[in-house]
Amino acid sequence: MTSDERRTDRRFAIVRAVRAITGRWTRTGTTKDLSAGGAALSLHGEVAVGDRIGLDIEDVGRVTGRVTRFADESIAVAFDVEPETKDEVAAAVGRLHRAMGFDDPR
Repeated sequence: MTSDERRTDRRFAIVRAVRAITGRWTRTGTTKDLSAGGAALSLHGEVAVGDRIGLDIEDVGRVTGRVTRFADESIAVAFDVEPETKDEVAAAVGRLHRAMGFDDPR
């Protein structure tokens, strides 16, 4: 099963500033896409699949997660979110999507 087949949350091409923190470094970059369950990030940092990472995403807030894949300057992160937190992230993603002029993503 590929990561796309496991993905359950709709992704949106929303670019926002992000600060990423691991036990080894802090970097800034941007999101490439966002969903209630994760994000693809454009940033450079030494990571491995499974690494824990903290993110502070502009207009979304702080979330933690784990790296699911990486290549050159791109990192995919699955968020560690409880159902109520996931609802908050989904609401923030929906607001951003609507602010871009698109219909409600739900």
